[in-house]
Amino acid sequence: MKTKFTRISSILLAMMLLVAMVPMQALALDNGGAGGSEAGELQWICVSGTHSWDAGEVTTAATCTGTGVRTFTCTLCGQTKTENISATGHAYGDWTVTTEATCGNPGERTRVCANDPTHVEVEVIAATGVHVPGALIPGTPATCTEAGTLDHYVCQQCGANIDGEGNLLGNITVPATGHTVVQDAAVAPTCTEDGLTAGSHCSVCNAVIVAQEVDPATGHEYGEWTVTTAATCTTAGQKTRVCAHDSTHVEIETIPATGHTWVAWQEGDDIADFTLKTEATTESAAVYYKNCSVDGVSAQGIDETATFTYGDPLPDEPDIMYGDVDGDGAITTFDPVLLNQYFAGLVTADALSAGADVDGDGVITTFDPVLINQYFAGLVTVDDFGPQE
Repeated sequence: MKTKFTRISSILLAMMLLVAMVPMQALALDNGGAGGSEAGELQWICVSGTHSWDAGEVTTAATCTGTGVRTFTCTLCGQTKTENISATGHAYGDWTVTTEATCGNPGERTRVCANDPTHVEVEVIAATGVHVPGALIPGTPATCTEAGTLDHYVCQQCGANIDGEGNLLGNITVPATGHTVVQDAAVAPTCTEDGLTAGSHCSVCNAVIVAQEVDPATGHEYGEWTVTTAATCTTAGQKTRVCAHDSTHVEIETIPATGHTWVAWQEGDDIADFTLKTEATTESAAVYYKNCSVDGVSAQGIDETATFTYGDPLPDEPDIMYGDVDGDGAITTFDPVLLNQYFAGLVTADALSAGADVDGDGVITTFDPVLINQYFAGLVTVDDFGPQE
C-alpha cells in the first residue's frame, strides 16, 4: 500500500514541476482515450488552447481550379488543424493555331496550362471573309442552245466563284442566246429540177428549224411540133416543140432529108432537059442522068442508078482521020485555017468533018488547030491526034 502511494506521489510531483515550467499546459494521465494511447500513459494536453503548431504539411494539393488543404500538428499535444490552400489558377502558355481560319470557315487556336496539360483552352478564330483568287478560268460563250460562263476565279480556300478582287460572284452562268431564225423561201420546181417547200434555219448555228421538203419536178408538157426548117432532097430539116411550163425548154428533132424523086424520061419529053452521061456509040445508046422532080437537080454525081438510056446505038462509021478538017483525005495547012474560020464564025460546023476534033476529046476547041500547027512544026505526030488512052 505504501509502495503504491509513493508511486502516485512521485507522479503528481513530477506533474506539478512540469506545470510550473510550462504555464498554460498540463500533463494528464491518459486512461486510454480516443487518442489511442494505452491506459495509464501520460499525455500532454494544451489546457489553455494555445498550441505549439508545426510548419504544417500539405495534405491535399491545390489545383488550378480547386483549393488544397494544409494540415498543422501541435508539437505538444499532437492535435491537428487544417487550412485551405487557394487554387493556383491556370498558367496558360502561348496560343497555338490548330485550324487556320479561311474566308468562309472559322479556325481554332488552343493553349495549354503549364500546371496541368489536361487543361486546354480552345478559342474560335473568326472566318477572314477575304477570298484568295486562284488562276483565271476563262468563260465560255453562250450558244443558241447551251449556256455559257463568265470569266472568273475560284477561291483557293473555299472554292467559291469570285472576281479578280476577291468579291463573290453570284451566278456565273450566261443564258443560251436562242436561235436567230431566218426564213428559207420556197423554190418552185421546174420541168427538170425538184423544188423546195418553205422552211427556216438559225443564221448563227445553221440548225434547221423547219426542214424544207422536196417539191418534185413537174416534167415537160410539150405542145405540137412546128417545122422550123423544111427537109430538102439532100438536107435534113428540123422541127421543134415548146414546153408549156417553160418556153426556154425547146425540144428539137431532125427531119430526115427526103431524098430525090427522080423523073424517068418519057416519050415526048425534051431530052435536052436531061444531062448526058455517055454519048451513043456504035455499040450502045446514049445514057442520060434523070432529074429530080422536087429541086430539078441532076443525078449526075449523086445517084448512079438514076440514069436511063435514050436512042439507038450509032451506025458504024468509017475511020476518022483526025486533023483532016475539010475531009479531003489529007492533013494540009488549010485544015487549021478552016478551024480558025469556024471559030471566027465564017463557016458553020457543016463545013467541018469528024476529023476537025483533032484531039478526039468530043469537043472542037481552039486547041485543035494548035495541035495541027504543032504537027507541021514537027513537035507532034499523027499518033498524038485523036483520043489518047
